[in-house]
Amino acid sequence: MRQRDLPAEAPMLYEFKPGAQPALAMLPDPSPGDWFFDFEGDPLYDEGDPSVVGLEYLWGILDAQEMFDPWWALDRGEERRVFIRFIETLTARREQFPDMHVYHYAPYETSALKRLAIRYQTHEDALDDLLRAGVFVDLYATVRAAIRIGKGSYSIKKLEPLYMGDQLRDPDGVTAGDASIVAFHEFLQLTHEGNSSAAEGIRADLADYNGYDCLSTLRLRDWLLARAVEAGAGYGAVVPADGAVSDPGLTPDQEARARLVEELIAGSGPMDPAQRTAHEQARALLAAALTYYRREEKVAWWHHIDLLGQPREELESQRDVFVVDDAEVQQDWTPSSTRANAAFRRVLRLTGRWGPGSTPGSGVSIAYAAPGPPKAQFPARSGTLLRSGEATLEFTDDPDVVLVTESRPSALIFSERPVALLPPSPPRSKVIADRIAVVAQQSLGGALPENAVIDLLTRRPSRLVGDKPLPHTGEDITDIVAALTLMQDSYVAVQGPPGTGKTHTACAVIKTLVEQHHWRIGVVAQSHAVVEHLLAALLAAGLDAEAVGKMDNRSDPRPGPT
Repeated sequence: MRQRDLPAEAPMLYEFKPGAQPALAMLPDPSPGDWFFDFEGDPLYDEGDPSVVGLEYLWGILDAQEMFDPWWALDRGEERRVFIRFIETLTARREQFPDMHVYHYAPYETSALKRLAIRYQTHEDALDDLLRAGVFVDLYATVRAAIRIGKGSYSIKKLEPLYMGDQLRDPDGVTAGDASIVAFHEFLQLTHEGNSSAAEGIRADLADYNGYDCLSTLRLRDWLLARAVEAGAGYGAVVPADGAVSDPGLTPDQEARARLVEELIAGSGPMDPAQRTAHEQARALLAAALTYYRREEKVAWWHHIDLLGQPREELESQRDVFVVDDAEVQQDWTPSSTRANAAFRRVLRLTGRWGPGSTPGSGVSIAYAAPGPPKAQFPARSGTLLRSGEATLEFTDDPDVVLVTESRPSALIFSERPVALLPPSPPRSKVIADRIAVVAQQSLGGALPENAVIDLLTRRPSRLVGDKPLPHTGEDITDIVAALTLMQDSYVAVQGPPGTGKTHTACAVIKTLVEQHHWRIGVVAQSHAVVEHLLAALLAAGLDAEAVGKMDNRSDPRPGPT
């Protein structure tokens, strides 16, 4: 029987999915410190900078005693202050209630918090700790993994007939997110016009709407706990101490860099870049560069944790994720060598499909369904997937079939088969981060050093031996080669729109420098494809193939964007 075939007053239908028990069992025990959290945001809000859009203007928090507290952020400055207040208040609350959780519906709330941490470059480690500890519980993921309903949508508003009873929302008030945004702009306009009475009326309506969403989240949590008992799963499953995805914290090198960042910021002058001197701006940019790689690694791990918490239906639409339909053991666990401590390996033939737009590489993270193999890692109470580490990927002629090689110590081999392949761990950045730290250390104190990095950061003109000017004979290739050979630890920039011959010029310059001046030249770009295009052009221009130090991997039968 379908819901639409029943009378309008009939109770809403639901049933348990096959994977309901493990998902429901991972719901935490209730705590008196629990929060129920919901944002109201305008994705198109801007303050004149087109690179920064969006504003989370209302942060609604309902506690376990159903006390609602709306936090408002009416501009970018207030948003930063509210974000800091939220993270610091939540961190302090966890000290009082170590078993507390923050419940929300759908991943928007955690995605927005990550975006704000990166935007304002503050409290990233504190947010990271909260995410890894499983403090945030997305009830949408639990519903999708455990419950099938008689509606065409899993919007929380569609679920409310299951649990809100006579508290169902008033259809005459603000009832949708887009209406909330319109009301917010009406409030701003009325405030600007000085009509405070009407503005406050709209503010109250927005708070009521947001407060109801928070209450709905609490009621849904309680309803799911009852369903967990009904399904025989219980809830509050114990999370193994060795199973949580943990952050090892700052290494000694990273701690030294953190102190270096503080020194650079102290010497970077005003907060507004427009008011800084060239030297102050260079120090500010170096400070940002020192934290860049750890920040990017956090973004990658946050995405990974999000994927582990998603039900299968959601994974199928994720880029660079392979959802497994069938797993066949092509080679069972065997020692990789004759050594006593040799790792064991097995090869799996997986049939499934990549998410739209996938461009996978040769490395993947391999994921299993709970309870999973030994030592599998996962965010506390994800309730969906567990991460069993890295594996190597081999493509076949069929884009829906891949071979995966796992490696494990002999004591940790297992029979379980994976349910998904996820993007691999972020690339290691220690070498480049260490080099940035060296340049940054040299930049402390008085005058900045004279080198190519500082020349670029301070926008100093190119420096040639003997303070000679850049050559301008009209022959581009000759001029560039002459400038480079006279360069005094500086730079030469060649600029031009697509189709103006930059690749041709680069090939001619590199070929001359390699063959006539015996230079070693590194080629870097934003993608391997760009590097390989230039190297292929060099070979076509006649450079000896023995002088090119990169293998051509363009023949890999990996799937392209779909």
